[in-house]
Amino acid sequence: MNMSYDRIRKYALLVLALGIGRAEAPPDAEAKSQGAPIYNPYPESAPIHASYATFVMRMAADPTIQAFVAKATREDAFRGGTSLSLNGLKRLDDASLETRMRIVSKILDDASEAECVAILQGPSSVPGPSAMDKGLVKLDQADADFWFKSAGDATLAELRHDPIPPLKPEDVNEALSRIKATLPPQEVPKFASVLQNPRAASPSDACWAMRILYQEGTALPEPYRATIARATVSH
Repeated sequence: MNMSYDRIRKYALLVLALGIGRAEAPPDAEAKSQGAPIYNPYPESAPIHASYATFVMRMAADPTIQAFVAKATREDAFRGGTSLSLNGLKRLDDASLETRMRIVSKILDDASEAECVAILQGPSSVPGPSAMDKGLVKLDQADADFWFKSAGDATLAELRHDPIPPLKPEDVNEALSRIKATLPPQEVPKFASVLQNPRAASPSDACWAMRILYQEGTALPEPYRATIARATVSH
């Protein structure tokens, strides 16, 4: 691949944003991106390290990504990258979203309450491994590979403006009713309240409700499992 130096730097920042999902690049990101190897934030001992490297090579070779980088400033490449894969998730097929929901459920279940809160707060500008990074490091190879494959698929779907499968409110309500039916009766109002107004919920209650949503959503039969999986990424 023959790219100018400035484009390489822009591409490296885009990859960092897509793969790590931070609001800002790590302080040494540009320095690390100027050599041959692309910065890999994951330890070599973790399966996610190889998955990320494969993701980087895929994105580098893709004409759609190259065209985006060619038109973007360095700042836009990074800032845009933080939202491309997240925004593109709603364009993926049901099976992909169901697998992602299962993986997120596992990460939330394994996380401490502080880590769960940080994950729910989204991309962070704080240097060092994020709470989500810590969860990704624990994934086995199959789930790690899927995580970055779906991130790449979502990114390309967003850039191509692939159609967004419809999500009907009545279908979401029915799927949520089935989740509520698995809870003790005294917990149903609390669960419904958090989902209705998550910003008003305490961090502890938000984590509790999200763990239930992902765990019970993963256990639902079709078509309700697909509905919850899509509801968790639609916005």
